[in-house]
Amino acid sequence: MNTSTHDSAQTIIFPQVLPSKSQDIFVEAELILPFDALAGLRNSFQIVKKAVAYTFDVPLSTFRMRSRGNQKLSNARMIAIFICYKWKLGSMHCVGDEFDRDHGCVVHAECTIPLLLEMSKEHQEKFLLTLKKIAEQTIVDRMNGQSRVHTD
Repeated sequence: MNTSTHDSAQTIIFPQVLPSKSQDIFVEAELILPFDALAGLRNSFQIVKKAVAYTFDVPLSTFRMRSRGNQKLSNARMIAIFICYKWKLGSMHCVGDEFDRDHGCVVHAECTIPLLLEMSKEHQEKFLLTLKKIAEQTIVDRMNGQSRVHTD
């Protein structure tokens, strides 16, 4: 364990490594939905929000609202934020803005969600189900030929 001393106080420094179970979940997640699958899609934020809202049974309109004390909603929103950032839909600032949050919430989701998935089998299952729903929707959007951002 790494420790450092500063003003005679001892500080513990934890390594920045994902738990092993989380790494397995992300390997499976990338098989379901490759990390670059959503990049460039016109409605990618909406696809993610709708899939998370459906899977976690929360109203879509509540993702931008304050939710102090509502753990079900805050976990769902954190997972949506995490997916949007991890699957490269935008910078931390851009993803935070989409949910009416700042980039600190994106950092918090990036640190918290792997631990939540490690500890909760229910959240693992819902996370993977959400990714499957997103993958299905992106296939439908691409088949309709209206999904790519136009740069004309």
